[in-house]
Amino acid sequence: MDLEKALKDLQPSTRMGIVFRIITEECCTSNFGKGNKESIDEFLRLIKVNHPTHQQSIARFVQKIIKVYADKHKENDFDMRNEASCKLFAELHKISKENHLPFF
Repeated sequence: MDLEKALKDLQPSTRMGIVFRIITEECCTSNFGKGNKESIDEFLRLIKVNHPTHQQSIARFVQKIIKVYADKHKENDFDMRNEASCKLFAELHKISKENHLPFF
């Protein structure tokens, strides 16, 4: 079975659920929350070799992730496990809002 075709045949929410679980497991939760170094390095390498337009799109997506954490901080929707992330991202969001990332 062609994996790419099989993934395209899935609903977007199902595809994203799969991607989220893979990234979470490989880059975040394995190795006691530090992530699998090989997987992280490969993910970052793929960003670096990607087309500059796609790199910009990824950066805009990262801005959206930052906003999620900033909103959680604003709403006091965190606990001691993610408080530092929400606080940091709230500060980053202030900077991010002032720095539009255009799409050419």
